[in-house]
Amino acid sequence: GNAFCFLSCMMLIARWFPKSKQAFIVGLMITIGMLGGVVAQRPFSILSEWYGWRQALFIDALIGVFLFVLIFLFVQDAPSKNPFKEKQKKGEPFWKGMKKAASNAVNLYCGMYTCFLNLPLMIISAVWGTLFLTQVHHIPSSKASLIVSMICIGTIFGSPLYGFVSDKIGRRFLPMLFGGVFSLIVMLGIMFIPSPSEGLLILLFFLLGFFTSSQVIGYAVITESNPKEISGRSMWLAAFIIMGIPAILQPLTGKLLDWKWDGMIIGAVPYYSQSNYITAFSIFPIAFILALFALYRLNKIHT
Repeated sequence: GNAFCFLSCMMLIARWFPKSKQAFIVGLMITIGMLGGVVAQRPFSILSEWYGWRQALFIDALIGVFLFVLIFLFVQDAPSKNPFKEKQKKGEPFWKGMKKAASNAVNLYCGMYTCFLNLPLMIISAVWGTLFLTQVHHIPSSKASLIVSMICIGTIFGSPLYGFVSDKIGRRFLPMLFGGVFSLIVMLGIMFIPSPSEGLLILLFFLLGFFTSSQVIGYAVITESNPKEISGRSMWLAAFIIMGIPAILQPLTGKLLDWKWDGMIIGAVPYYSQSNYITAFSIFPIAFILALFALYRLNKIHT
């Protein structure tokens, strides 16, 4: 369901906005989307405590219905004078369009770059972040969830800023390179700085979200590098990479945590050491290096 939501937004951006503004608009879209990641942490926990999880989910569903009504009433597929509508009438055979999308290496490399920079959001924020902070740094779970949510906060601030800067200077490669390099540095800091304070951890997790949000530029590069009539299929191909690789790596991090685990269990919860987490989190520096390699290849063919 989420895939339809995201790809539909990307299609609307490609049809409604000029290419010179698309990176910024994608950044704004992801900023608004990341508010869900913030609300899903502490605020939703409070709502569940007040009303119970069933009522909390019911309230969430009602908000979804309200948004559906707004979209149904106000959102249009394309401007009335957009040539997209005429192109759709002519028809682009599905598999022919898929072949065009698959043959464009930009889609592959943008998918790889975006995927690898997205991993902290998909794995640390969604799965292991709170456990890492409570077990390694002995931070209470309530504060740990706040620290982990800083990845989403960093993404909220970084996404439109990267998009704005990229559109303003008319370049894609430089801000993407900046984000990739500093994401690697911050991740190494999270893994290896000994006994960081809570304030430093808040800053590091914020910066991790901020720098990795350079991945939003990849979506704009895809829409710029493909004909509009196959923009949906091009985005699907990139999204297949963006979501497919984390689907493999997320359980792999669990396997790496268990690899040299001593079997300690406290309160019916497996207890992992710092070295266990470093082994599992080694995926992220490797992923960021692969993202920079994909960016290097992208720059070769896109410039």
